Amino acid sequence: MKVIKAHQKAEIVCEHVRYMVEHIDTKDLIDEENDKSKFEVDLYVYPFVNGREKGLMFTRLGDVFIYVSEHRNTDNIVVTASKAMDYSGVTEEEYEKRIFLGSEDFNEAASKVLEILKLPNNYR
Repeated sequence: MKVIKAHQKAEIVCEHVRYMVEHIDTKDLIDEENDKSKFEVDLYVYPFVNGREKGLMFTRLGDVFIYVSEHRNTDNIVVTASKAMDYSGVTEEEYEKRIFLGSEDFNEAASKVLEILKLPNNYR
């Protein structure tokens, strides 16, 4: 039996994201017309707390913020995408579109983070 604290789930997802970003196939990043990278893969990760929910917030350039945490009433992982830089600013519409994953679906949660950030994912 594993004992994983709620905030540790987000940290495990973060490690999966880090691994996936480090292994992005460079052919997906090259702009052949200009012979240079289409974009830099700068990923920022910050802790967040919202009442009983503790997790991590992922963002690239500040256009979208992805919050990953354990659901407050279950062991499931929750992924919430928002335009708000603070979880308290998540709109009702964004809140309703949360993605619920199983309690150990770390790889799937990481894939969702990359998908929302429009980053290539070689591990689907």
